[in-house]
Amino acid sequence: MNDKKSSLLKSAMNGGVITGIILIFSFMFMLLFKFGNSIQFFFIIAVLGFCNYSIAKKYRDRELDGTISYEKSLGFGFLVSLFASIIVAFIVYAELSFMKPALMDQLFEVIKIQYEKMGYSKQQIDSVLQILNPLTISFMMILFFTFLGFISSLFSAMFVRKDGNTFNQSMKNIE
Repeated sequence: MNDKKSSLLKSAMNGGVITGIILIFSFMFMLLFKFGNSIQFFFIIAVLGFCNYSIAKKYRDRELDGTISYEKSLGFGFLVSLFASIIVAFIVYAELSFMKPALMDQLFEVIKIQYEKMGYSKQQIDSVLQILNPLTISFMMILFFTFLGFISSLFSAMFVRKDGNTFNQSMKNIE
């Protein structure tokens, strides 16, 4: 039982690293081609769904002898998304804190403009901006990408799920 849990976590971590790297390259691709916000959202879900599907299918075939339940596939996809979101959040934190701290100032300006358009007072805007820093943005990214990964795992788990063949199971019991 302990080997199964360590295999699950190890596979989910490896899959999370791969998915995180793919997401980072996807962000670069989206910035290069200047996708719109809604297209970016659906593109991220598609990338997460594809990664969750392929990694869960690989886990099913290599570690679980070709069978996996919907629930286990969903949980595995959630873990992969969690680890991937931690990788992405770490990269964002490093970029906002060390590589390009001027991005935070640009972000603050965009937020100020948007909140002023929505009718917020200067005091309300300042209180929101006090909360925002690279750490809180990274934490929000972990929540956001884990949630999106869970949503994509709901769908990919339907296609990865493969119940055991009862004939093969009964033959194994005889041997």
